[in-house]
Amino acid sequence: MRRKIIALLLVVHGLITSTFMFYIEDPMGEGVGWNGSSWLLTGTLDAQLVQILGTLLWVTSVIAFVLAGIAVFTLRGQWRLIDIIASILSLVAYILFWNGLRPVPEYYILGPVISIVTLVALVIARWPPDEWIFGAEARIT
Repeated sequence: MRRKIIALLLVVHGLITSTFMFYIEDPMGEGVGWNGSSWLLTGTLDAQLVQILGTLLWVTSVIAFVLAGIAVFTLRGQWRLIDIIASILSLVAYILFWNGLRPVPEYYILGPVISIVTLVALVIARWPPDEWIFGAEARIT
């Protein structure tokens, strides 16, 4: 049961991260999502290149979170590395494109907090062990 819950949480985290890739106009007010700008890259790089880089970072992190969830569900030991990569990509994207998140960046703070907690748990605390997720008798590949 733990394995299924963790797999589901990883996939859901990835799907929620996908909302950063889109900017939805609101005719009655300010839009929601990422507007394509970066506090660091806009003005330094062409606006279209900033849009491409941001989209690539968001898409890659989404795919990695979903793959990590699938890896947990299918008893793959690589889930940990995939989740670490997804969390790092997500944090880099969030840091680079912070000011472009609308209506206000603070609304999106839970995503990076989850990624930071994930990195601390997986890299520093080395938690959770595979046995806790998969069970002692599971055959992890």
